[in-house]
Amino acid sequence: ADLPMMPPVGVQASILSHDTIRITWADNSLPKHQKITDSRYYTVRWKTNIPANTKYKNANATTLSYLVTGLKPNTLYEFSVMVTKGRRSSTWSMTAHGTTFELVPTSPPKDVTVVSKEGKPKTIIVNWQPPSEANGKITGYIIYYSTDVNAEIHDWVIEPVVGNRLTHQIQELTLDTPYYFKIQARNSKGMGPMSEAVQFRTPKAHHHHHH
Repeated sequence: ADLPMMPPVGVQASILSHDTIRITWADNSLPKHQKITDSRYYTVRWKTNIPANTKYKNANATTLSYLVTGLKPNTLYEFSVMVTKGRRSSTWSMTAHGTTFELVPTSPPKDVTVVSKEGKPKTIIVNWQPPSEANGKITGYIIYYSTDVNAEIHDWVIEPVVGNRLTHQIQELTLDTPYYFKIQARNSKGMGPMSEAVQFRTPKAHHHHHH
């Protein structure tokens, strides 16, 4: 029977961008100068563990490196390589791991809601959820608000919020007035897109009758 081939060794993952990783390896069954003179080829496979049941993708290479593209930003992948020559294949190599670089958020914060604070009609509470495509660790949010939905964005009032918060209070608004709110998220690469404007009308004044 044919002996199996020896698996590739020294598999390394070099991160090139938010969606590309170069995989390199060595083949101990080649001569010292690592020149390929026969018809052998290598199969590279990769997967991420998020979600847990992700299937492997794979591609073939006829050199000792392969450029894996189309990956997700800020995501950990594992890679392994096998060699095939004729009808003989090796087992998979030891795995190499690499995490793609971050990219700016490519979707806005979601589920933006605005409510009045109990007993404080001039104070509102803005709530939201992180963007689906955060593409990195969210380091902050910016809330924009205005009474004119068509105002230039630099004319809106700005309230910065730290990245681990998903709620913010805004005080001293004018009563019985429609306000518009938009939020955008930031990570280490910059600002993402803004959410659609959400309208909220502050309550009318409460008159307390003292007897």
